[in-house]
Amino acid sequence: MNSKDSINFDILSEFGLTENQVKVFIATARLGTPTVSEAAEASGVRREEVYRLLPELEKFGLIERLLGKPIRLKTPNPTASISLLVKLEKERAKERIADLSSRSQELLQYLGHHTAEVHADEELVSDFSLIQEKESIRTILFDMISQAKQQLDLLLSRADLTWLLSTHGEVLQSAVERGIKVRIISEPSAGRDRIPKILHRRFPSEIEIPMKYLLNPTAFYLLADHSQLLLITSGVNHLPSSNCLWTNNDSLVTLTHRNFEDHWHESVHWKTIDGITLSISPQDGAEGGTSHVHRLLLYQSSEVKYRVLFTFLKHRYDAGYMVLYVCSEDCIEDVKKEMYKFGFDRKLIDSNDNLRVLEWHKWLLDDGSFSIEKAVDVWDELYSEAQDLNFKGLAATTDMQFFFDNDMIEELEEYEKQIHDMLESQMEIKCAYNEQAILSTKFPLQLYARLLGYHTTLLSEEKGNIERAMI
Repeated sequence: MNSKDSINFDILSEFGLTENQVKVFIATARLGTPTVSEAAEASGVRREEVYRLLPELEKFGLIERLLGKPIRLKTPNPTASISLLVKLEKERAKERIADLSSRSQELLQYLGHHTAEVHADEELVSDFSLIQEKESIRTILFDMISQAKQQLDLLLSRADLTWLLSTHGEVLQSAVERGIKVRIISEPSAGRDRIPKILHRRFPSEIEIPMKYLLNPTAFYLLADHSQLLLITSGVNHLPSSNCLWTNNDSLVTLTHRNFEDHWHESVHWKTIDGITLSISPQDGAEGGTSHVHRLLLYQSSEVKYRVLFTFLKHRYDAGYMVLYVCSEDCIEDVKKEMYKFGFDRKLIDSNDNLRVLEWHKWLLDDGSFSIEKAVDVWDELYSEAQDLNFKGLAATTDMQFFFDNDMIEELEEYEKQIHDMLESQMEIKCAYNEQAILSTKFPLQLYARLLGYHTTLLSEEKGNIERAMI
């Protein structure tokens, strides 16, 4: 059967013809006026079977018998034949619709009666859903926050809270603005605490989100209106990778609410940890209150990448900044060789002190898993060190190829958004992207647009502002 016959076979099958009926019809149409034996041979259907099929084919108007010896077959007017098939199919469809309509009425009567019985007994069935897919977790979180009517209580690890503020910050902000009461319990930071500053930047200055810290919580969850619970059931410490249980079961929700209230009373306000009062400076997060720089560099060749990034680092080092290069596309040794060629002082490079070359995998991965909190903590530590050493600030260049090589596009967006929110006033970061890497993603235009939103400036060869990118 050639390709055209195959297409015709599929079309005729849609009209309810059997495989052998279609074969005989196509063979007859091709041969013109074949005998039964010729039609059987051409179609591959036994001669006896052809005789058996003829009455149905004649009924459909697809084949006519020509009387004589031997009997011959022919296909009549094709337009009339197809019209008849369409008419027959319409009649069958009409009968099926009538049958379904009748059955649907029976079903509705049954469901109505069954529902009435449930309401009469005043029984409410609780739902339990095990959620494992990342997008499903994102969706249920969005729904719980956006549909909350009175209160949201969050008991989350620092990593999950940071992730939630990054991915669902806008809907959480919207909930607060419409009067939803939000309370947060998390874990204290082992180093410098960034979460209060993120909250301060995310929410209006006149609104303070109550947040407390608790050592070693026994469970992590989100409660909405004392009626819905999302409980993290796996040991994974990053919410999108966890297994979660969603329920509206009244008993379980009530028990969890009591657990939250107990923790709320025994936990400590974030401003007071070990007797030390922390604070956020008034200008942090204010419009125009910071002078941090977060630039996006698009490059097409390593030569351009090195020229731009090295010039920037040298300029900032000469201006009194502590500088660093986070490599990915090339290893540390290769980057240092390129720095030697560019003209950096060999002692400065080898000392790995005021100019440092680092690798992404040691920066972002915590026990093999991506950790946005670890990345933020590393930036905090480096900035604090620069301040302690009396540098003017911290300037860094980051080769972002690591995320593409490890198929971590979602993590990349999470990282860029979080870093953009946490930059200090005297921090400057240039993020270098290979244009081809962006184009190779599933949705390059969407990714490109979001990356633009996470940076203060775009620098690229096509825009012609590469020279300005030097410094």
